[in-house]
Amino acid sequence: MKFLVDESIQSEVRAVNYVDVGIHDNMELTEIKIDVSPKGNNYMVFTLVAPDGRVLTKTEWQPTGAEDDVLLKKVQNQAKRIKHIMTKFMAEEHTKIEYDSEQWVKYASTVKAKLDAVKKGVKIRIKAVYDNQNYVTLPNYTPFIERMDIEKTSLAIQTIDKITKDVPDTETRVTNSLDPVMNQALGSVTPPSTGDPDLPF
Repeated sequence: MKFLVDESIQSEVRAVNYVDVGIHDNMELTEIKIDVSPKGNNYMVFTLVAPDGRVLTKTEWQPTGAEDDVLLKKVQNQAKRIKHIMTKFMAEEHTKIEYDSEQWVKYASTVKAKLDAVKKGVKIRIKAVYDNQNYVTLPNYTPFIERMDIEKTSLAIQTIDKITKDVPDTETRVTNSLDPVMNQALGSVTPPSTGDPDLPF
């Protein structure tokens, strides 16, 4: 097998450009993907694209753990975020989904099917912040998304919003700070703290 490195290789061009932290107008929800991580954890990814092609993703992992109040809170918080997204594309009465805890993939698939049917062409405004692992994504608390046709925006950067990356105390392995799913697949993500219910388990 031969390899050729010549002028046809665009070495200075990024394959994907990502949005920065802040408020972004005229975004579109282009894809909802359901998959399984290399460690066997179920997740779904919402992909949003700006008019200039820049991308933002929000990953939701299947809540796991003992059947207790902690798990219940994880499930309720996730359901609130997903419903918050869905209501920007459909009436609230169409967002109702019932499922057992072990049927999360069926729940995620239903969310995807409902959104796929109505998301095309809908312009939205979103708030992007850093999460605890310095990834640019949607916040874990609402509101973070709204339709562009509302009269007055409710989105704003608050004091609790993380808009500056943490500075590491020591040199760390270089990762793509904007793609946590890819980093997990490559094994280059520092294991998340067990206190954050919205990161890989």
